[in-house]
Amino acid sequence: MSYFYPKKIKLTDINANDAITFGIPRSGTTLFWNIIKDVLNTYNVNVIKTHTFEEKFKENKCFIIVRDIRDALISQFRVYVNDSSEPKLITLEEFLKYENEFDNHFKHLIPFLQTNQHYVFKYEEFIHNHNKLYNQLEMLYDISIPINVRNSISEKYKENNVKSIIKNISTIDEKENSVFEKMYDKHTEFHAMHIFNSSGKSMYDKYMEPKLVEYINYKYNDYLKQFSYLNHETSHVSIN
Repeated sequence: MSYFYPKKIKLTDINANDAITFGIPRSGTTLFWNIIKDVLNTYNVNVIKTHTFEEKFKENKCFIIVRDIRDALISQFRVYVNDSSEPKLITLEEFLKYENEFDNHFKHLIPFLQTNQHYVFKYEEFIHNHNKLYNQLEMLYDISIPINVRNSISEKYKENNVKSIIKNISTIDEKENSVFEKMYDKHTEFHAMHIFNSSGKSMYDKYMEPKLVEYINYKYNDYLKQFSYLNHETSHVSIN
């Protein structure tokens, strides 16, 4: 499972006033980052997107987006393993081939949750309504985000508008000749595989064999309980 990102973070360029956005891959981090960026850049606050923890982030405000990791895993396999526009059934045997790489990204969540200024948002709630995020930003930065500004930013990142952003982006970097090398929109960091038209419900029961669901439920039980992902279905939309 190979992950490629359009920008490398230079730690020397980070200062304590920067806002950090974090999520494990395929948990809505890019959408989350874009909305925060569009708000805070107006107030000269730099917003950094990352999938990894660095000690230097302990002094920053850290905005964390979490997602049912079973759905995040399906999306990771769709983009990084199968390079497909549609999810495919994942078996326990197939997952075990990539388990270490998945763990290497998942482990970065824990230190973020231990930082002094961290603010957690659930993907399943955020994707439908951005007002909780806008309200949090108003409180933390002592700013006012008018309704028309909120509506304008949220409208900018609706599914059809994101599709317009990525419609001309190739799924393959021809120079590298690799299905994993994505080309990104340089302003939003969306890539051509960002959107999948889901059914509107949690996907893991359809795209994971039962043995894998049991394995994930056991291994990541603490996480699933902490964020209330066990024994209930969540509603999803298409940016995932």
